[in-house]
Amino acid sequence: MDVIDIIKTRREPAKLTDPVPSDALLSAAFTAAATAPDHKMLRPCRYLKIEGEARSEEHTSELQS
Repeated sequence: MDVIDIIKTRREPAKLTDPVPSDALLSAAFTAAATAPDHKMLRPCRYLKIEGEARSEEHTSELQS
């Protein structure tokens, strides 16, 4: 099985574990993502930061639907 097949067939979401990235690291990542070029000149309009109790299994399953 090659990498493309693995990506296409992967169905289990990543498990969210500690430690979480710092606010400074997230800010830098969001800034970099907003300036990254893309083929249609689109820009991300929002990010979803999940923290605290919202990271629990029951809450993350709600986000997937």
